[in-house]
Amino acid sequence: MCTSSLTIWARGLLRHAKVLGEAAGLSGQEHRVSHEEMVLVHSGSPRLVINGEESELSPGQVALAPAGALLRLDNDGPDAANL
Repeated sequence: MCTSSLTIWARGLLRHAKVLGEAAGLSGQEHRVSHEEMVLVHSGSPRLVINGEESELSPGQVALAPAGALLRLDNDGPDAANL
């Protein structure tokens, strides 16, 4: 996975964001997030699992994981995903 980061202004607060590139054929590690996390898909078709609920995402879609959620991002398809 390659990452870069940026700072954004959201909900009146300064937030830190990461831009991720997830290579094809990878399964992520489930982890608990301490703060809410937003995933915006730029390309590819990653699968996001939040608290056991699975969703396949496509470019332009956004998902939000609430603080305290269990989160896993998989990209087991043939193409890289950019988030």
